[in-house]
Amino acid sequence: MKKTLALLTLLSLVLTLTACGQGAKKAAPLPNDLPKASQQMTTKEEAIAEAQKIYAVHKQEGTDFSRGPCLSNRLIPDWSLDIAHNPRIAEDENDDNQCSAFLEGQAKHFVELDPDGNLIRAE
Repeated sequence: MKKTLALLTLLSLVLTLTACGQGAKKAAPLPNDLPKASQQMTTKEEAIAEAQKIYAVHKQEGTDFSRGPCLSNRLIPDWSLDIAHNPRIAEDENDDNQCSAFLEGQAKHFVELDPDGNLIRAE
């Protein structure tokens, strides 16, 4: 009986010390604990996220992506969304299949997705 009581006391002491030791350590910050600047998306990330949303809508509507159409001349301010092939094919170079806003300099950046919606590049 004394051995059992001593064992339980020792176990309780170990658990208490372990809990206290862990409480002294500072936990890694959770994403919501990070400074607000770290939580904000960059413009490029925002453009990619919006491109994926627009792509999903077009896919649901049955848009034919095989010719690499422009899906948006104004994805977000100064960005357009174009579909292209990876590796590129001749149709991707056709001005009719590229975003006019980018060709005319109205958009300085673009997101390029392949016909399956995968990111090729964002510049």
